Amino acid sequence: MLWLTVSQNLSFNALRNDLVNQLSVKANERLESREEDHVKSWLNEIMNRHKFALFLDDVWETSASCLLEELCVPQSPHHNSNIIIATSRSKSVLSQLGVPPPSVIQMEDLTEDESWRLFSSHAFPHSGGVLPMNIDQDIARLVCNKCGGLPKALKEIGKQMAGITRSNEWELVLLKLEIFTIIV
Repeated sequence: MLWLTVSQNLSFNALRNDLVNQLSVKANERLESREEDHVKSWLNEIMNRHKFALFLDDVWETSASCLLEELCVPQSPHHNSNIIIATSRSKSVLSQLGVPPPSVIQMEDLTEDESWRLFSSHAFPHSGGVLPMNIDQDIARLVCNKCGGLPKALKEIGKQMAGITRSNEWELVLLKLEIFTIIV
């Protein structure tokens, strides 16, 4: 099992090094040199010898067309026992990665209740996900709603709110989120 977060501002060298680090541990094989040609050769050899599941998280348009090649991921038909799972905000990215349309799963945003449960579990970890009495519920729910039902946003903003106990601080965060929403 291998996991790479690709992101918008990627470096193929950094991704390859991350992959090397994961494979070194899992395949119990060491890389002698971090020179680019040596890294690519080593990755190609190791990935051709082992079965793997590779998770490519947050792939963007700018990297999709050459990503698998840059990571030395075997793409020949005899490697069909390997699994590659990619997440992206764009269906065209998945197409560039060779994902056939029937294999694309469109994730739906969370409902308001699901969003609140996820957000609360991260924003209020010390109270078991229950809103503390000193925080205005309306403001907290508005902050949660600004995440748009997106799990990653709910989790990250929830984590940022953990430990913030004054209502005026919650109001400030809400204001910043409203400004950010207008800009985006």
